[in-house]
Amino acid sequence: MNGRRITIKRGERSIAAVVHEAGAAAPCVVACHGMFGSKEGEKYVAMGERFPPEGISVVRFDFSGCGESPGDLRRTTVGGRLADLDVVLEFVQGELRPSRLGLLGSSLGGYVALLRAARDPRVRAVVAMATPYDLREIVPQGEVDPEFWRDLERHDLTRVLPEVRVPLLLLHSESDEVVPFSHALRIHEAVAGSELRALRGADHRFSRPEHREAVVEDALHWFRKHLCDR
Repeated sequence: MNGRRITIKRGERSIAAVVHEAGAAAPCVVACHGMFGSKEGEKYVAMGERFPPEGISVVRFDFSGCGESPGDLRRTTVGGRLADLDVVLEFVQGELRPSRLGLLGSSLGGYVALLRAARDPRVRAVVAMATPYDLREIVPQGEVDPEFWRDLERHDLTRVLPEVRVPLLLLHSESDEVVPFSHALRIHEAVAGSELRALRGADHRFSRPEHREAVVEDALHWFRKHLCDR
C-alpha cells in the first residue's frame, strides 16, 4: 500500500505528504517526524501500511525544509513546525473528514504533537515516541538558528503539559542516545493518566526491525482503543 502522494498548499507553505486512506470518514492519524527526519522514515511508512487495514487512515508529511517540502532546515522553529502541522490538519479535516483525529510524533515531532494536543480539541489521542521534555537540554546551540531559541520561549512544552488531557502513550527506549529516558519520565509525571512503555536496547530512531515493529504495534493498539468504536 504505497499511499497517495500530494502537495498541500496554503499561503507560502507547500507541504509534501502521503495519504493512506482506510475509507470514508475513518479515524485518521497524522504522523510528525523528528528534526532531521522525513515522512519516509521506516516506522512512518510501516504505519501507513499497517493502520489502514485496521480501519485507521494515516497522513505522513515533511515539515518545511525536510524531505520533499521546500524550505531551509537551518531556519526551522517549533512555531514554524506547528504552522506546517496546522496546514496538514486543515487538509485532513476538509478532505478526509475523519470521525476522530490522532497525532503521532517522534522526537521533535512528538514535542510538536503534544503542543498541538494541549490546544486543539479535535485531537483525541496522542502517541509520542522518544520525545524531549525540554529541548534546551538536548539541542546543541550551534545546530540551529538563534531564532529557534527565541521562538521556543513562545512554545515551551514544559509549561503546557498539564493541559494535555487526551489519552497519551509514551514510547521511549531506556538507552536512547539522543533524548534521555528521564525526559519520558517527566512527561509521564506531568500528564495525568498518560501511559509510559519503556523499550530496552532500542536506539533513538527504533531502527532495528524488532523495535520498529514493537512501536508500530503499540501505536496501532493505542489508536484502535481511543479512536475506533467510541
